[in-house]
Amino acid sequence: ELAAVVCQKLAILGKTSLLNSALISPAVAPEARLQLMEALAASPTDDFIRHLSQIRAADVGALGARADFLLQKMATASGGHLRAAVAEAND
Repeated sequence: ELAAVVCQKLAILGKTSLLNSALISPAVAPEARLQLMEALAASPTDDFIRHLSQIRAADVGALGARADFLLQKMATASGGHLRAAVAEAND
């Protein structure tokens, strides 16, 4: 629980490089990667959106399904550059 809060705070502060690296690492447990998705979704960046697109394409399980859900959610809720980034990721 504390780790999830810390990750979300880091995402909001824009300190996401290590979080994004862990998100795409197959060495990290899927449950942890799902929690990272949730934390990074609090303040999505173009890199995060690109990683979600990669995960959606490569994973047919829970990770891919959650990545798809988050991309769809951001496509309808985001404005400006994030909507464009999501549209590009969906192409």
